[in-house]
Amino acid sequence: MHGELVHNLLTALTYPKKLAIVKYSAHKKVTGKIGQGNALAGCVACETAMQRSTTSMYVVKSQGERWHNARQDVLDIQKSASVKEREQWSEEGELDDEGCWRNKQMDKWKLPITFVQPMVQMAHGLAHVGVSPIMKLLTQGWEHPEISSTAKRVVQSCLICLQYNPGKGTRTPAGGFATPTAPFEVLQTDYIQLERCNNLKYVLVVVCAFSKWIEAYPTKDNTAITTAKVLLK
Repeated sequence: MHGELVHNLLTALTYPKKLAIVKYSAHKKVTGKIGQGNALAGCVACETAMQRSTTSMYVVKSQGERWHNARQDVLDIQKSASVKEREQWSEEGELDDEGCWRNKQMDKWKLPITFVQPMVQMAHGLAHVGVSPIMKLLTQGWEHPEISSTAKRVVQSCLICLQYNPGKGTRTPAGGFATPTAPFEVLQTDYIQLERCNNLKYVLVVVCAFSKWIEAYPTKDNTAITTAKVLLK
């Protein structure tokens, strides 16, 4: 959403020969010009955040470096469309008064395939956002069937995202137990906790997986050593 502002800020940081970093405690009641300035900035930020924007933003790429809303860029981008794409656009959409191909029902510009990958990478690279923010950003004003698949591919192949946002791992399939062939060949154990009585607080429950026979042994604790001692008796 604030890609252009962030880009301009990062660009401005490269201009000075030297940078002075000022550290100042915020969110405190401080008098003086600095405190008044921080308070004013906080009020403006809160008021701005509560306002609802009504501007329809069409994000386009200009000269490979920055984003802006000029309609002329839409014309320049659509010039790269192939003959086949233009034929398909003529069937699905229509030209507006300024010669831009768009889907008037969806109110979206037609995006050539040659610009899908660069624009997805630009949208992702601003803050390494995920697939959903990329889709939300680009599909506000553009239309192409491969935006979604390209966004998934770009995010999944981003080395920085793979390093810091591993995402969901491979789920281990549910395991199982081999069917026992004799009594007490396989034992299933678990502890239950009761009120302490004669220094005994736990009960080790042992179930024979073959015969379903149940044994219960009162114990002082539920450690592995205690479990082993009970089973070896």
